[in-house]
Amino acid sequence: MNMPTSIYDELELRAYLQDDKVELVEGATDRPLFDIRANQYIESKRMCKKCTGGQGCRTKGIMTRMHDDGELYVLKCGLYGVWRNQKDLEKVTLRANIPTSYAETTLENYEKRTIESEKAHAYMITLANNESTQGAYIFGASGLGKTHLAIGLLKKRMERGRTGLFVVVPELMESLRRCLREGGDDFEILQALYNVDCLVLDDLGAEKATEWVAERLYLVINQRYLSNSMTIITSNCTLQEVKERLGEQGKRITSRVLEMCKIIQLKGEDYRRMKAKGER
Repeated sequence: MNMPTSIYDELELRAYLQDDKVELVEGATDRPLFDIRANQYIESKRMCKKCTGGQGCRTKGIMTRMHDDGELYVLKCGLYGVWRNQKDLEKVTLRANIPTSYAETTLENYEKRTIESEKAHAYMITLANNESTQGAYIFGASGLGKTHLAIGLLKKRMERGRTGLFVVVPELMESLRRCLREGGDDFEILQALYNVDCLVLDDLGAEKATEWVAERLYLVINQRYLSNSMTIITSNCTLQEVKERLGEQGKRITSRVLEMCKIIQLKGEDYRRMKAKGER
């Protein structure tokens, strides 16, 4: 090749081409800009050899390879794609207040072990893939995957550009009670719950609420009903039990839930207990 050695070394190029089983056709090296293409090709190969799994990729997952006629073509790196998807999932998890223990939770890795869980999973997939804002009230004993389904749906909606928030109801109640004790303003807390496209209220009915806190819960659920916003609720309790635990506001809350959510009951054995016993 009659090429400037300052751009690339001919032997180095030949070695790289041999790795890719490329044999340049006659006259390819005499084409205009071939030296620039060859330089781009070598730099791409050098970076790929130092690959750390995507984090340090300077080309954002774009690789260049060379045809036997000396032209470059572009490939997307699958390894970088996996890393990028994981990073996007981590951002969604942080933004939505999802606990780190659910960082890997998706609808895809939900285990459908009963007829009820299959139907519940199918409904979550439906909600994830269409524009419906109907919600779900998922109830049943502990360890059946209620929270898994809710978080899996939340992540799917956020991946499609929606805003979302995961809230554990007992923790929310404590935050509201603290505001009351300290004479603070719960406006920002309530506004965050009003405004997101998809809200998950986890573990509703786990404890009795004061009338003041129950009233705040009703405000949240009613506002979301009025704005036609998706709300997913999980609970160990039936709606009747929730109504009894929430006092005077319980009837109003459960009435709204019936209007805005599909009622889904999960049955079966505690997954976590089965896993601990090695019965999976």
